[in-house]
Amino acid sequence: MKKIFFGFLLFGYGLAFSQTTPESSNGLNRFRANYDVGFYDLNVKVNPTTESIQGTVTIRFKALENLFRIQLDLVPNLEIVEVTQDAQTLKFLRKESIVWVDFPEPLRKGKITTIQVTYRGKPQGIADASQVGGVDWRENLSGKSWITVSTQHAGGRLWWPCKDDFSDKADSMRIHVVVPKELTGVANGHLESVYKNRPDGYWSYNWRVSYPIQPASVTLHVSNFQRIQDTYEALDGAQLSLEYYVMPDRVAKAQTHFQQVKTMLNTYEKIFGKYPFWRDGYRLVETPFQGMAPQGVIPYANFYRNLPTYDFDYTIVHESAHHYFGNSVSYRDQADAWISEAFATYAEILYLERTKDYLTALERLKEYRKLIKNTEPLVEPSGVEELPKTQDQAYKGAWILHTLRKVVNNDSLWYRTLRAIPKRFAYQVITTEELVRFFNQELAIDCTPFFNQYLFHADPPVFEFTSVDNPKRFKLTYRWRTKVPGFVMPVRVTFGDRYETLYPTNEWQTVYLKKEDGQQFRLDTDRFYIFGSHLPLE
Repeated sequence: MKKIFFGFLLFGYGLAFSQTTPESSNGLNRFRANYDVGFYDLNVKVNPTTESIQGTVTIRFKALENLFRIQLDLVPNLEIVEVTQDAQTLKFLRKESIVWVDFPEPLRKGKITTIQVTYRGKPQGIADASQVGGVDWRENLSGKSWITVSTQHAGGRLWWPCKDDFSDKADSMRIHVVVPKELTGVANGHLESVYKNRPDGYWSYNWRVSYPIQPASVTLHVSNFQRIQDTYEALDGAQLSLEYYVMPDRVAKAQTHFQQVKTMLNTYEKIFGKYPFWRDGYRLVETPFQGMAPQGVIPYANFYRNLPTYDFDYTIVHESAHHYFGNSVSYRDQADAWISEAFATYAEILYLERTKDYLTALERLKEYRKLIKNTEPLVEPSGVEELPKTQDQAYKGAWILHTLRKVVNNDSLWYRTLRAIPKRFAYQVITTEELVRFFNQELAIDCTPFFNQYLFHADPPVFEFTSVDNPKRFKLTYRWRTKVPGFVMPVRVTFGDRYETLYPTNEWQTVYLKKEDGQQFRLDTDRFYIFGSHLPLE
């Protein structure tokens, strides 16, 4: 029967994608698509007194076609002072968050060009860091400035000029955080140097990002942090630098609590491979609120506490998974954001399975199942940067991966495929279609109908059935009700401790099942994210 199921899946059809290229601040329009950024050098001075920033960003890019104009992005409340190329002032136009930069002579395809943008102003504040983003200005308990950037939903344009599109990662980057000397500036990458002899009395913390990075993942944190240093030894003996920037009164608590980082890194290394930003190190920075997980540096605001039932720190385990899925393997478009959230949430489940046991991991999954809304598809049309209204990308996404694991029913193959994803797509941006093709190839089955149903439609598959219950025999007539035609997926049904595996299609089938007197029929919803619908006999 399993061979029949796999063979049937091979009749799957292609994923349906819509592509848009609006002439707006969102999407890969022509003035974004015509060039590729190779390097940013961002120098930003942070003034806590006026809650303002000023800086310059040097952008090195390659023309992908003959061009005379490119688009950068910066919110309108930040002023662009000038744009220059080789000390020559360039003309630019602004419309809302769009900045069009014009060149006096057309740039030929393949030409490498460097421009410098000088800007200043007061960035927008943060109403809700988990949804919008901005720059948060406040003081900590000791009266020192505590400044936090959170922009992964709204993009880098909230505080620095960049090509703010998910599809373009700079190959590397330098970030210079200039702050009053009593404060520390923390950013992505690894700290190369601290320059203390500026005439204005400020200190410059100079960070180097040595891996590809999306503008939305660039961040900074400023306060009178105390730095805790540690190391993690990989399975091959390599040493990873660990750094924790915390409030001065929480050093002892952090030193103890953050020991679990090593357990997390070891567990993820065994599942997904080594931590992907090895040269830049792993970093936690204490923040006043929980945000997203920028590359290599996680905002920490979980009050040094573990989940009571599962005994792990949610922020450390979940957000660190985003280094694999989100920062290294990144989505190309907001429509593909489920990739990041689903895999990071599923990583929590695998973490529990490795550090506890399968049943404990399943209990966590069941908690997430109760939170699924099924009100909108996980994949929306591309080119539309609208945030989802629910957390289904995380919770339902994790259940989709768990379901696929049980469909495959071969844990050796499943874990080999999971480990191959961060390796194959390391430091790249991918689409849903590319990921599904990869699953098809690695699992040697066509998963396309499976993902079409679960990702492009709000409702999961519904197991429709009628039954006639006799003392020793159970007549079951059943089928899948799905939006996707030709859908085939196995399902387990149980009577007490006994189970049978069925292979429903969209056509009605009938089977007679043995049962003991008094045993109840049940769908195995611990293995599959499905609904059941018991229809009355006609």
